[in-house]
Amino acid sequence: AISHGKETMSSWCEDQVHGGNWPINIVASQDDYDHDLSRRVRTLIRFLNERSLPPLRPQDASQEQQETFREEEAAVFASPISHYRARCRFAVKRAEDGKFRYFLWDNGAPNALADDFPAACKGIYTKMGPLLDTLSSDPSLSSGLRAVNFLTNKEGDQTVVTLTYDSPPPATWILSAKSLCSSFGEGCSVLGRWKGNLQQEGNDFVIERLHLEDRRELRYKQVEGSFSNPNPYVNEKRRRRGGAACSSCSVATGITHARLRANLRRSWRWRSTRCCARRQLRTSG
Repeated sequence: AISHGKETMSSWCEDQVHGGNWPINIVASQDDYDHDLSRRVRTLIRFLNERSLPPLRPQDASQEQQETFREEEAAVFASPISHYRARCRFAVKRAEDGKFRYFLWDNGAPNALADDFPAACKGIYTKMGPLLDTLSSDPSLSSGLRAVNFLTNKEGDQTVVTLTYDSPPPATWILSAKSLCSSFGEGCSVLGRWKGNLQQEGNDFVIERLHLEDRRELRYKQVEGSFSNPNPYVNEKRRRRGGAACSSCSVATGITHARLRANLRRSWRWRSTRCCARRQLRTSG
């Protein structure tokens, strides 16, 4: 978020687009998604142009220091409209019929029913229903359970299911976890967490693979509980743009310090989207 006094870009955009609430949206069609994305881009451009922000590009002294942002110049990374989220967290509790159900947090409480959640990547989506069936029939896994975290990769061939408890699960938990892993197939791991303790069957990470602009493949270990962009498809596109920005930072004839600083600023982002891209700047000298 870009700070402007006590106001931030993200909070301002939320108020303008969704009245202060940006939920995880499941859109009905590609046209709906394209329309909503265009509206958000216009909102962001309007925010930037209404604030006094320093220019990102070096300008002549004769030019005004206020930079004008144009919608057609924006780099927009579109997402798939479904099965795009590689990290999900749900509250789990029994419904009136006695079966376990998934809930999303709404206004600080797990009130929004999420039995069907097509935003989840296929590696998560295909396991959500079978996991509920297992929880409803196996007290070793469900006793004291309050939440479930899912982590997968873009290919969906590796998934970590983390069961979070209010109290230690019974001693038979590990046997049930082994059985659950076996039912999900190769590449699935199950973790149990409670008050600083951890039990696990399998790995606590997945290997993410992003395809780069020069036909290389970036592989990195995404550890359960660590920060990541939950949308690997947008992550991959941003990583490619980060590589291009860092390549333009190479020392060359005629490059100015201001331009170098601007490119470095554009390349500064979180894990895997830009940090790996900045390594090119070191290796290119």
